[in-house]
Amino acid sequence: MTFDSYTKNEIQYGIAKQTTWGTGLATGFVLLDIEPTVIDPKINMRRPNRAGPPYRHRIYQVSTIHDYKGSAPTVAIRGITKKDEIDLFLYSVIGGVSEGVTTPYTKTLTFPSTPGALQPDFTASEGCFFTFVKLMPDKTKSQRIIDCICTELTLHCSPDGDDAMIYFEATLMGRGEWESDVDLSSASFQRSGADDSDYYYFHDIKTFSGAGNALDPLGLTMTFKNNAKPTGVEKSSGKFLSYTLGRPYELEFKPTVVWDANSRTTQMATQGTVTHSWILEWGTAGADGHLKFTIQGQPGPAPDADGDTNSIEFTVDAQQAGATAPVTVLLANAIDRTW
Repeated sequence: MTFDSYTKNEIQYGIAKQTTWGTGLATGFVLLDIEPTVIDPKINMRRPNRAGPPYRHRIYQVSTIHDYKGSAPTVAIRGITKKDEIDLFLYSVIGGVSEGVTTPYTKTLTFPSTPGALQPDFTASEGCFFTFVKLMPDKTKSQRIIDCICTELTLHCSPDGDDAMIYFEATLMGRGEWESDVDLSSASFQRSGADDSDYYYFHDIKTFSGAGNALDPLGLTMTFKNNAKPTGVEKSSGKFLSYTLGRPYELEFKPTVVWDANSRTTQMATQGTVTHSWILEWGTAGADGHLKFTIQGQPGPAPDADGDTNSIEFTVDAQQAGATAPVTVLLANAIDRTW
């Protein structure tokens, strides 16, 4: 008998945006620079309460049913944020986007103001959903999940960790049976990001402000959640029908900043009931690689400054501000997604 022998670092991971709901892809993948991970297949373990022999121990050998009916396999990934990939994850978790018609194709993503707003009809192939693959060293034994969306996306950046670059953590949820032993030996794969201009660095932050005051960041974390839920039944397939988003939508922004005159002013300004704008930006508007977050939010009570580190941390929950949506993201790259 022969055995497959390899390390987890020999496994690669790819993603491709599907065009048709329910039809997984077998080629055209972007290789992701992510850490090794595993797919949770979410196999159903059904154990009906059945009468039987008076076993001294609880044994399920006969009465356990295993199946994938209504299954929603998941995979958690973590890696480097790239300008030619992060728009896919942002679109998927946010659920709505518009795109400019000329290069560098600025994408405008608006986090919805009410639950259910901008909900794509996935069954009509709307929105952003993927095929995710785990490319094994023996490509004929690869793994795949389809109709994946991003349910949670965290971006974090600090001068002390992850090479002082933006890293992302994403949870992907798929639909239907997790597929193993998929033959991807003929699939095409391409890695994006060839030089330092394809990434985002902590020390390249161009704008960071809160309540109109320029702030000096020491680190930040931003988490989007759409709290997607599998919904309905696709007749005759054993799959759930679609996803329901926004149960509810959430964004939490946690920046740590230098404790100075501007952060003291921001601390005082945010103690009232007025919603303030928080702006975080890399690059130049209208240029390739531009990335800007505008968050409307009222932070919780800011703690006193940390005397040891001369810093203060704010926690901002995004909120509707009149007619202004809680979160607007601008991202430009040279890829025409035709969104």
